[in-house]
Amino acid sequence: MQTYFIELSYLLASILFILGLKGMSHPETAKRGMHLAEFGMLMAIIGTLMHHEIISYTWIITGLAIGSVVGLAMGVWVPMTADTNLSSFMATPPPASAFPNA
Repeated sequence: MQTYFIELSYLLASILFILGLKGMSHPETAKRGMHLAEFGMLMAIIGTLMHHEIISYTWIITGLAIGSVVGLAMGVWVPMTADTNLSSFMATPPPASAFPNA
């Protein structure tokens, strides 16, 4: 039964991600698209945490804490006028993001 819930959560997450991307393509539906994508990510996380192979949540909690601190710092220190630069920086692969002006 747990396997079906995990698969259903991944399927729902995929659908919500696609609908979220479609919604973010237009300014009038961008907020709705963002909320759909956020809920899709939540479903993917819940599905992943339901796996019986996870014995310890230490690395997951550590990664969550580090990511939260970095995200909070970038959200506070990056001015809103640089929001598009921040979005492109976060969307690029790590080697490419080392050279943002290249």
